[in-house]
Amino acid sequence: MPFNLGPYHYPQPVIVLAPMAGVSDLPFRRLCQQNGADYSTAEMISAKPELLHTAYSAARLQFDLDPRYPKIVQLVGGDAALLAEAAL
Repeated sequence: MPFNLGPYHYPQPVIVLAPMAGVSDLPFRRLCQQNGADYSTAEMISAKPELLHTAYSAARLQFDLDPRYPKIVQLVGGDAALLAEAAL
């Protein structure tokens, strides 16, 4: 069954790499995509500004510049306004 994710179209079944804490950094996601994953998800990021704007979060938010791969991030938090702001 075809799958659409925003501007990305996958005509065949999608193979997904789910995030894994401490594992799914950019080099690992690249390897998975090069070996067949249609897309991969970065590790979970806190929407709290004091946690979002750290070197640790910045490392988690590194993405490949290859336009074939969408940038997918999981945001965690309990404040809808902070989640909306972090999504930008």
